[in-house]
Amino acid sequence: MTVLPEQKLKDLARIICRLRESLALPPDSVARDSAILRFELAFEVGCKTVQQFAREQGFEVNSPRQAFERAFSWAGSPMKSCGKR
Repeated sequence: MTVLPEQKLKDLARIICRLRESLALPPDSVARDSAILRFELAFEVGCKTVQQFAREQGFEVNSPRQAFERAFSWAGSPMKSCGKR
């Protein structure tokens, strides 16, 4: 099943918002573990989303580093903020 790019971006934005929520919790071991897991999820989904988008645009992206380099090279990211910065 192929997920549309718009849906992947919405999913990624939601994951990042949840990461921000976990970072705002009072510090304890549960909050720390939650933040770590949510960061790992955001990183993986972010890499895969950028890789898919880059490949659709005709770029070769074979690693997370290449994915983030490509993402930062594009101007005007389609991601929207999920609240305060």
